[in-house]
Amino acid sequence: MDFHFSELKLLSFLLLGLMFSCISSVRQSVIFEDRFGSLPQGPINRSASLNSLTPCYYVPGAIAKAGGWMVATSMRNESFQNAWNIEHAEGGAFLSQTFKNLNERYEPISQIIHPLIVAGDELWEDYSVEFTFSPEFVMDKCGLVFRFRDERNFYFYGMEGNTIMLKQIHQATAPRRPLEKILAVAPFNWEPGRKYRGNVSVRRDKIFAMVNDSVPLHARDTAYSNGRIGFLSDLPARFY
Repeated sequence: MDFHFSELKLLSFLLLGLMFSCISSVRQSVIFEDRFGSLPQGPINRSASLNSLTPCYYVPGAIAKAGGWMVATSMRNESFQNAWNIEHAEGGAFLSQTFKNLNERYEPISQIIHPLIVAGDELWEDYSVEFTFSPEFVMDKCGLVFRFRDERNFYFYGMEGNTIMLKQIHQATAPRRPLEKILAVAPFNWEPGRKYRGNVSVRRDKIFAMVNDSVPLHARDTAYSNGRIGFLSDLPARFY
């Protein structure tokens, strides 16, 4: 088939027009949403037999579940086992984390294991997450995990002390404690008990995060391209 230059040029414009038409028709869809109102009130915990078999590792199938949520870590500590709870109040339902990962001297009980609950699909790649949360104490970390592979390989966004930060957490061969790489950090004076809105978007190697529509953090990282979403908190907190 023979084309003259003018016909080729016209065909190119038509193809470009079709391509941009397809791009403009792409719309974002909500694939997961939870306000916790449909979940039964009470703790999300494992059976005693599972606790004895899985002291710290994320093992699919050996996990406590509530709706689309799964507890991803375990510690031989009764308070830890009952850390995650669904609570119903007049203002609405919420997910609470009740365990404080500090002893009476404010030293970490564990630097390896953190209260962690996850949802979604491990094949999720590019997505945005909006969440509302309320940390109850200033010390230690509280926030969102995303592109979660297992309890030692994921990204974290949230408060830690008087900062807001993005981290990459990955498995280390030695010592046992996973390595934490700070991707972005900013000062952030926040009040315990106050509600905060968080937003995290990931697209390929780009990460963008913001709290209360301010304090933007940007980073680029190629460690994880897909994974679940969830919450991590070493201190009592509420997630709405």
